[in-house]
Amino acid sequence: MRSLRKSFSFISILLIGLLIFFYNILFSQKSITIDFSKKIEKRQSMIGFLHVNDLNPLINDIKELKPRYWRVGNSLVDKDLRDRQFEIMRKYNITPILVLTDFYSHYDKRKYDWKQPYKETEAFAQLVEDFYKQYGNTVIYDIWNEPNYPPFWDGDRQQFFISFKAAYDKIRSLPGGDKAIITGPSTARFDKEFIESFLDYCNKNNVKIDILNWHLNEDIQHALELSQQIDYAQNYWKKKYPNVGFKDVAIYEFIGEDDYFKPLTSLAYINVLDREGVPGIKTCGNANGESTCINNSIDGLLTPEGKPRSVWWVYKYYADSLPARFNTSVDSDRTAAISYFSKDTNSVNVLFGNLGKFSSSFSIDLNSIRRFSLFSKTNEIKYTLYRIPNTEQKELPNPIVLQSGSIHLSSKKMNTIDFKNIDVESVYLLKINN
Repeated sequence: MRSLRKSFSFISILLIGLLIFFYNILFSQKSITIDFSKKIEKRQSMIGFLHVNDLNPLINDIKELKPRYWRVGNSLVDKDLRDRQFEIMRKYNITPILVLTDFYSHYDKRKYDWKQPYKETEAFAQLVEDFYKQYGNTVIYDIWNEPNYPPFWDGDRQQFFISFKAAYDKIRSLPGGDKAIITGPSTARFDKEFIESFLDYCNKNNVKIDILNWHLNEDIQHALELSQQIDYAQNYWKKKYPNVGFKDVAIYEFIGEDDYFKPLTSLAYINVLDREGVPGIKTCGNANGESTCINNSIDGLLTPEGKPRSVWWVYKYYADSLPARFNTSVDSDRTAAISYFSKDTNSVNVLFGNLGKFSSSFSIDLNSIRRFSLFSKTNEIKYTLYRIPNTEQKELPNPIVLQSGSIHLSSKKMNTIDFKNIDVESVYLLKINN
C-alpha cells in the first residue's frame, strides 16, 4: 500500500512537472529585437497579385500597395483591354507575368484550331510567337499553369515537357528571344519529384529557364516550411542541374482558399518571401461564395465594393516598410516581424504577428535606440499598439487602437516595451514616436 502511495506521488509530481514544462513552452514570452545600430536598408517589394479586370479603379490601391508583379491570364484575353492594363502596369513599375495557359484555353480557336498542345505543338508555338512579337521582353513568360494538376493538364509528364520545350524553343529562336525571361514549371505545390523530373529533362535538352517557380496554396504551417523549400532549390537543384541555369526562384501563387482573407497568413508568407528575397504572387480563387479572381478585388484584399478588408492593411504596411527598413530579429520561427521608419507618420513602426498555437506575451527590444536621430535627444518615447483583426470578408476601415503608453529611456543600451495576450488571429502594428 505504501509503495502504491509512493508511486502515485511520483506520478503526480511528474505530471505537474510536465504541465509546468509545457506551459512555459507554450506561453513563454517571445521577443522582437530592433537594432538601431545597424544601417537602415531600402528594400524592393517581393509581392504581386493574380488576375485583374480593370486597373483604373485600383490606381489608389496600386499607389498604396506598390506591387512589383501582376500575373495575368484569362481575364485579359481581349488584346485591347490587355494592352491598356499593361500600359498602367508599366507606369507604376509593375512587371506583367503572362500565363500562356489561359490564352491557350481562350484564344482565337478559329485561327489556331486548338487541340491539346502535345498533339499540335506547332499551333501552341504559333501562339507563343504571336505573344512574344506583341510584348517582347517587357513581360515574364509563364508557359503553363500547374501541369501536375489534372484540371490544367490531361497529358502525361513527358508530353508536358515536350510542349514546354516547343514554346521555349520558339521564344529563344525569335529576335531578342535569348534575353526573354521564361519561368516554369508552375506546379500546383512543391512537388519535388515532378520538379526534379522537369529539371532533369531541361538539363538534358538545352532548356535554360530564368526563374524556377512553384505554387504554395496552403496555410501558415506551410509558410513556415517555405524557407526550407527555397533553400533546397537554390543550394541543391542549382548545383545538380547546372545546364538549366535558373537564376531566381519564385512562388507565383501563395495562400490556400481557407486563408485568402486572413491577415496573419498573408504576413507569414510575406515575412518569408521578403526575408529570402523571393518574389511571390498572392492567390485568388473561390471562397465563401466569392470569386476573388474575377471581381476586381485584388485577390480579395478589397470588398466587391472596393473597400479595404483587414488583409489589405498587411500589404499596405509592407509597402510602407520598403523605403527604410531596420535590422530585425526574432527568437522564434513562430514570430513574423518587419520594422521600419515611416516618414509619413515620423515614427518607427513594427508590423508583427504571433504564428504560434496560443496567445503569448511579447517584448519589443529596442537596441541602441538613441542612435536613431528621432530619439537621440529625448528621454521618453511614446507608443501606440494597433490590432488588425481577422475580419474575413468584412470591411476594416482602419486598424483598431489597442493600447497607448510611454516609457522612459534608460541609460542602458537595451530598452523594452512589453505586451501581453498577443493572439494568433490578428496582425499588430506598433508605432513609436517622441
